[in-house]
Amino acid sequence: MSNNFNRKKHACKKAAVMLLIFLTNFRASIVLAEDALNRTIQRVSNDTSLVHGHWAMVAIVAASGEFLVNVNGEKSLAPASCMKLVTSAAALCLLGEEYRFQTRLGYTGYIDEDSLLHGDLYVIGGADPTLGSDRFDPQGNYSHLLAAWADTVKKAGIQSISGNVVADDRHFDRSFLPRNWIWEDMGNYYGAGTSGLCFNENAYRLYFRPGAVGQLALLLSIEPQIPGLSFVNYMLTGPPKSGDNGYIFGAPLQWQRVLRGTIPAGVRRFSIKGSMPDPAKACAELFTSQLEKSNVIVEGEALSQSDPECNLADAAEIQIIFTQNSPPLKEIVYWLNKRSINLYAEQLLKQLAKEINGQGTYENGFKVLGEFLASREIPLKGLHLHDGSGLSRFTMMTALQLAMLLRRMTTEPCFHSFYNSLPVVGDPEDEGTLSHFGVNTRATKNARVKSGLINRIRAHSGYVTTTSGRLVCFAMFANDFSSSPRHIDKLHEVAIARLAELP
Repeated sequence: MSNNFNRKKHACKKAAVMLLIFLTNFRASIVLAEDALNRTIQRVSNDTSLVHGHWAMVAIVAASGEFLVNVNGEKSLAPASCMKLVTSAAALCLLGEEYRFQTRLGYTGYIDEDSLLHGDLYVIGGADPTLGSDRFDPQGNYSHLLAAWADTVKKAGIQSISGNVVADDRHFDRSFLPRNWIWEDMGNYYGAGTSGLCFNENAYRLYFRPGAVGQLALLLSIEPQIPGLSFVNYMLTGPPKSGDNGYIFGAPLQWQRVLRGTIPAGVRRFSIKGSMPDPAKACAELFTSQLEKSNVIVEGEALSQSDPECNLADAAEIQIIFTQNSPPLKEIVYWLNKRSINLYAEQLLKQLAKEINGQGTYENGFKVLGEFLASREIPLKGLHLHDGSGLSRFTMMTALQLAMLLRRMTTEPCFHSFYNSLPVVGDPEDEGTLSHFGVNTRATKNARVKSGLINRIRAHSGYVTTTSGRLVCFAMFANDFSSSPRHIDKLHEVAIARLAELP
C-alpha cells in the first residue's frame, strides 16, 4: 500500500516538474518571440532609408483587441493601394456580397413590320466595371459580349435601325477622375477613369516592334480598334530585359495621346496598356461595328454623352429588351484586391454614392466611406479621402484606422469574402501579387496581405496567424523613403514574419 502511495507521489512530483519545465520553456519562447518582434520594429524605425521619411505600424489581436505594436499609429500617411481595403470593405458590408451591377439594352420609337427600328438603340450603363472583361470568363470578353448583344437585338425583331446607337453613361456624374491624380498616370491603364458605362476595363492595348537600343519603337496596332484615337509616338527602345518603362500621356475625352519612355529590345513584339478617352463612346462604336457584321443595318451614328448632337431620351421612353448582370460583388472584390485594380475601386466608390446617397459622385462616395467607418467605431481624425484606390498621394489615413477596420471586419458576415480577396504571401499558385513576398518564413501561405506602391510610398496591411492560432490584424505604411521599394519590402517581410512567430 505504501509502495503504491510512494509511486503515485513520485509520479505527481515528476508531472509537476515537467509542467514547470514546459511553462518555463513556453514563457521563454514568448519572451524570445516578443524580443525578436521588438528588435525588428526598432530596426525598421531606425532604418537609414526612413531618416527623411515616415513609418507607421499597428498590429492588433483580432479576438482580444490587444495591441502588439503601435508605432506612429495616429500619424496621417498615404496608404497607396491599401486604401482599397477600405473601399472594398464598405462595398461588401453596405451593398452585400451578392450585389450585381446591371447593364441594359433598349430602344426608343417603334419597330415596324419590316423589322426597321424607327428610333435609337440604347446601351444603358449601370457602372459595371467588369463589362467586356475576360477576367471572370474567357467567353465574357468584349468581342463575345458584343456578338451576344447583336443576337439579342435581332431576336427582338430588329434588322435595321433608322437612328443612332447610343451609349448612355449618365449613371455617374461627368467627373471621370479624382482631381489630384497626376498627369503621368491618367493615360495609362491603371489611371483609367470612372464611367457610368465601362467597357473592357476602360483600357486598350498598344503593340510595338522594338528597334535597336536608343531607336524609335514602331507602333504596330491597337486592340480594340477605337475610331478617332491617334498617337504621337516618341517611344524609344531600351536595353534588353529592361521591362515596361513606357507611358501614355492623355486625359479623359482627349483623343490624341503622346507615347514616351522605353520598351525593351530583344523581343519581336511588346505591348503596353492605356486608358480609353471615353469608354461609352468606344462601346457605341464597337457595338455599331458588330451590328453591321451581324447584318443589322445602322443608318445613324455611334454616340455618347460627349457628342454635342447626342440628346439622351428620358428613361421612361426607352423600351428595355435585355439586362446584363455582372458577377456578384464578392467576385469583383476578389479581383480588385488580388490584382489591385484601381478602376474597380473607383467604380465601387461611386456606386456606393449612387446607391446610398442617390448621386454617383466622388464627394458623395467620400461621405459614405466616412459614415461607414464611423458606424464601425473607427476614429475619423487624420482621415483625408481623395479617391477610392489610393493612387492619389493626397489620400491619407492612419495605420491605427486601418488596423481597427481590419479587426472590425472579422466580425462582419462578409469577412470570408473579404479575407479571401487578399493576396496570399509566398504562394506561387495564388492569383494575387505577393507570390515572391515573405518566402521561406512563417508568413508563407499564412499571411493575407494587401500591398500598396506609388512613388516613394510602400504599404502592407492584412492578417497573419501566430503559432498558437491567434489572428493578428496589422497595417504598415512607409512614406517618403530614400531607398528602393524592394528594401522596404524586406523590412516589412521580416516584421510580418515576426508577428507569425508569436505564440
